[in-house]
Amino acid sequence: MAAYASARVDSSKCAREGAHPGRELVAAAEVPGQEGWAQPLDQLLGEINATTIRGREIGGTALAPSLLAGYQRRYDDFIAAAWAANPGQP
Repeated sequence: MAAYASARVDSSKCAREGAHPGRELVAAAEVPGQEGWAQPLDQLLGEINATTIRGREIGGTALAPSLLAGYQRRYDDFIAAAWAANPGQP
């Protein structure tokens, strides 16, 4: 499966909807004990977004497998850190 689609979408709608997780992560990073995963995850999501935008601009339809694997590994590491910082949470 391609890491991103080449279909045209309403970028203003995506920008509005994509801002919500970023705001939540910024807020989470301000809570003691959460900064170790929330801020880096927010930065990673911004990096992925910028990479896919650049890729589409040059006609790309998928991330290189090694780049995608790196993003997935980093994402999984931050999620594991979030669970570790919040034991017992649903």
